[in-house]
Amino acid sequence: MFIQVENVSRSFSRASMEEGFWNSVKSLFHRKKEVIHAVNNVSFSIPKGKIIGLIGANGAGKSTLIKLMTGLITPTSGKITVDSFTPHKKEPAFLRKIGVVLGQKNQLWWDLTPYETFLLHKEIYQITQAEFERNIELLTTALNVKHVVKSPVRNLSLGERMKCELVAALLHSPEILFLDEPTIGLDFIAQKNIRRFLKSYCREQEVTVILTSHYLQDIEELCEHIMILRDGELYYNGSFKGLPGLDDDEYKLLSITLSEMNNLSLLKEYGEIIEVQDHMVLLKINRNTFSQALREIINHYDIIHFEEKHTEIQSLLEEIYKQSEHVGVEKIEKIY
Repeated sequence: MFIQVENVSRSFSRASMEEGFWNSVKSLFHRKKEVIHAVNNVSFSIPKGKIIGLIGANGAGKSTLIKLMTGLITPTSGKITVDSFTPHKKEPAFLRKIGVVLGQKNQLWWDLTPYETFLLHKEIYQITQAEFERNIELLTTALNVKHVVKSPVRNLSLGERMKCELVAALLHSPEILFLDEPTIGLDFIAQKNIRRFLKSYCREQEVTVILTSHYLQDIEELCEHIMILRDGELYYNGSFKGLPGLDDDEYKLLSITLSEMNNLSLLKEYGEIIEVQDHMVLLKINRNTFSQALREIINHYDIIHFEEKHTEIQSLLEEIYKQSEHVGVEKIEKIY
């Protein structure tokens, strides 16, 4: 297997202090600590060229697992191999094989232009001039950022910055791409453009991709396989179709994109509002009334786009995440 994770755990310790003046004074001499079990005995393998979705609630351990596989942190126990390399050893040959985009951390220099960062990456990864020019042309054209790469990063929109982050991550033609919330904070058009690019590029270049995202549409459109983390443990590893309980067909999901976000409360007459994101609204509607509800919504609202989604997947993930909220306290161990 291209990526092998065997019985990997990662724990962190952090100070725990009760409120109040005297507790603050006491903590100067004797501080309580908590051990957080962020990843607990996780094992899986990933073949080359696959696009894998890594999902879970906040605090489930997704970002920690990404950092373990990229070598940013070392496992407390267990073993990780990525194409025969041990990530935390940070061997140059391994670093040339991977590209990383962390949605909440920038690799572009704020006061420089993206192109100047690209030139820096060219030297770091020892990219030939011919390959550099070819990749710059390919990536900036595909992502439609050719016109902004010589403007300071501080002057770019969030969507333009994220596209340039992708260019920087792919400039040295990595075999493995780690994407941690790459569409966070973007509008639905920017998200769609990035998904379209990733789907095309990664499959044409046979890049292995590990993707985390809270946007189910990112996962559904891009990933052939999903892994669900719950409280640091691997809850599910397989395809969407293999999710237990997927046969429940009482409801359908309707995704609608509105020209104006007015009178959303009226949509509750047709079903439950599951999600509101920019101009997109996700409704959970009873299967028996779905067709009638769709007709009435089209008649009453100015709709740019509508699409039926997989109700079962959304509902199942909601239940899994809710269960995490109840048992998450077990991840914390008090040390005195």
